[in-house]
Formats: sequence, C-alpha cells, structure tokens
Amino acid sequence: MDSGALTKTCISCSTAETDKWYSGPTCRRCYRYARDSKRRDICNQERKAYLKANPGKRKEYEQRHQVVNRETWLASQKHREAKHRAKKLMATPEWVDNEALKLIYNNCPPGHHVDHIIPLKNSIVSGLHVPWNLQYLPALENIAKSNKLT
Repeated sequence: MDSGALTKTCISCSTAETDKWYSGPTCRRCYRYARDSKRRDICNQERKAYLKANPGKRKEYEQRHQVVNRETWLASQKHREAKHRAKKLMATPEWVDNEALKLIYNNCPPGHHVDHIIPLKNSIVSGLHVPWNLQYLPALENIAKSNKLT
C-alpha cells in the first residue's frame, strides 16, 4: 500500500477505501450505480416520449415480432394458457358442480367474458372457481378489471 494514498469514506455506502476514488465524495461503485440509475431514468423517459409520439409503432413491432418468431410466440401463449388452466383447476373444489360451470361458460353472451367476482389470484384474497363467484362482463371491462376486487 502506498504511504501517500489517502483513505476516504464514501458518503453513500460508508465504506473506507484507498485508491478507488473519483474526485467526488463517493466510491467508484456508488458513482457507477448513480450514473447508471440516471441513465436508466433518461432512457425510460425517452422511451415513453417516443411511444407517446408514435402510438402505432409498438403494436406494429409486436405484430411483426409474432410473425417472425411464430413458434416462440405460440409456445409462450400456450404456456400462459396452461398456467391459467392450472390456476383454475387448483381453485376448483372437489365438491363443485362441474356441469353448472360448463353451463355458465356455454351461455356466455357474445362480446362478454366469464369473470371471477373474487379473483383467483390477488394480493389480498384468492377466490374459488365456483358458479356463485362467476359473472358475465363485457370483454373490455373484464380486461381492464384484471385481477382487482370490485
């Protein structure tokens, strides 16, 4: 260790180090983290501004991506659907009348979705996949509702 080197304490993380200093009061690691965080914030702002100025570009990109990567996209869709089916299966008690569930789904009006009043998965509560927890909602309303309690 060089006798002329100074040991400083970083004001961010309070570590005392030698020879790893910029001219500022923070160590190299904290300096890089702050720089990268600022860069990330700037990139996010620029991305949001671009998408706001070009509203159709994102959808166009996603559609092109689906065509080019058809197998990967289909696999991810199948995976998502399988997870949803498994979630419903886990939330369906053994004693439920499956015929009543099928009847509800078969009688769903066009343009509507079958929605769980109490969602199957929520941070507060998890509902059951039973007939009295189902309702018909217009498709856009159900998509906007997501897994919220209303």
